[in-house]
Amino acid sequence: MARRLRFLEPNGIYHLNTSGVNRGAVFVTREDRLRFVTLLERVVRRLGWLCQEYCLLTTHFHLVVQTPEPNLSRGMHWLNGVYAQSFNRRHEREGHLFGDRFHAVQALNDGHLLEVTRYVARNPIRAGLCREPSEWEWSSYGAMIAHRAPLAFMDYDGVLRRFGQRRGAAIRAVRAFVEEP
Repeated sequence: MARRLRFLEPNGIYHLNTSGVNRGAVFVTREDRLRFVTLLERVVRRLGWLCQEYCLLTTHFHLVVQTPEPNLSRGMHWLNGVYAQSFNRRHEREGHLFGDRFHAVQALNDGHLLEVTRYVARNPIRAGLCREPSEWEWSSYGAMIAHRAPLAFMDYDGVLRRFGQRRGAAIRAVRAFVEEP
């Protein structure tokens, strides 16, 4: 039976995640994570996406992207495929790296987007990888709140605008919202 087609909207904002086969590791080394971020930058630039958040864990990753064109499936197919091939070569393995196809939920309102922001930023805490969301190096959250150097391809302002018009006030507001227990 064929899979249902995804309904993709121009300028849609999507919370995406992809998990390893049988919840296996998809990021083993620092080099794996650096390679993934490099590929993410390439797909963002190539397809014109606005990447508002990312978080790389061990067995999966999360992205929040806005797609001016309805090209989400094309980009995720390329990102996951090229990363999996690279991972398999580096770790001398064969077969599928990722389980089911990527999961995508379109954020239809600001309330949903706010919850997605908190969920993605706090995911490393739930996974037991850190105690504070800004501590996790492999998340865009630390750069969003000016704790780390920003990555040029990220659209931090896409998130911060939902928290206020002035950058400083927006950073304080996002921190209070995300870091509140």
